[in-house]
Amino acid sequence: MGTELALKDLLLKVLETGASDLHLSAGEKPSVRIEGQISSLGQMPVLSSDEIRALCYSLLSEKQQALFEENKNLDFSFGVKNLARFRVNLFFQKAQVGAVMRTIPHVIPDQSLLGLPLSINSLVNIPSGLVLISGPTGSGKSTTIATLIDKINKEQAKHIVTVEDPIEFYHFSQQSIVTQREVGSDVDDFSSALKYALRQDPDVCLIGELRDLETVEMGLRLAETGHLVFSTIHAGSAVDSLIRLIDSFPSNAQNKVRTQLSFVLKAVVNQQLVIDVSGKNTMATEMLFMNDGIKNLLRENKLHQIYSLMQLGQTETKMHTMNQSLLRLVQRGKLDMQRALYYSPNKKELQSLLLKAVA
Repeated sequence: MGTELALKDLLLKVLETGASDLHLSAGEKPSVRIEGQISSLGQMPVLSSDEIRALCYSLLSEKQQALFEENKNLDFSFGVKNLARFRVNLFFQKAQVGAVMRTIPHVIPDQSLLGLPLSINSLVNIPSGLVLISGPTGSGKSTTIATLIDKINKEQAKHIVTVEDPIEFYHFSQQSIVTQREVGSDVDDFSSALKYALRQDPDVCLIGELRDLETVEMGLRLAETGHLVFSTIHAGSAVDSLIRLIDSFPSNAQNKVRTQLSFVLKAVVNQQLVIDVSGKNTMATEMLFMNDGIKNLLRENKLHQIYSLMQLGQTETKMHTMNQSLLRLVQRGKLDMQRALYYSPNKKELQSLLLKAVA
């Protein structure tokens, strides 16, 4: 059986199970993650390092193969016609080749099916500034941003420029013009792509991830110069997202950055996927919208006080905390109390909210 055909057969089995991820490790059978749990993929044979390399190299250009051999890691994406797209991390472990492939639907999911709050739709109408989507790995950050870009593309006449590593969802120009650039194949690095993005007459920019100081600086510059910028960051809460962004700068620059963020940051959406009572993934979120109070706390380096304003901001600004989101999932019957407490960042606070709700 040819390598390409063997890989397609393997991916068909992955899609049939509804798995989110495929794990390939030398000396082991292929494994999949389904609704958060990892298990072996049916009656599949044990794969060697050479077999995994052959499967993955069938997807790579010579340049990508050379990069992988040099750097020992490679991110890329690919599509199987009429099936799905996959985001791949190829790596070495114990001197052998391994890979993890995440499934990406061909069609951008309907926002209503993701469990996102309706208030997130207001983000697409912000004229300029920075919007952050944060959360742990595998929490659906890329999917959330894809739905926002898709909404702008369908409803507004804009030029949208994306810089991704790799491209996950393809956007085809509708009301907007969409330019998508992939690091490694279309441009060498994020900072170069963002520098040139300023010369491409963009209205909206998507930066796949704020990975390093140079990318953060360019993202802030784009937001300051009248563009709407969406990006992701790995963080456990909305406030942690701010802390992580600020901490990416040297200590002698952080006061300036806090002031800069108080002007350009518009919102932070923090999210996590939780397993509901039926065993399915559902979304729990935290929403921070900038207002005068939060701007002042940011400038004064009183980030620990921002959470209190988020707790009180539900009616006025549609802000909410992760615990408030978990409480709503319990009230809707999506989570039981034990599950909600398991996912809570502050179990004592959530217990208090749950007791008040049933009193």
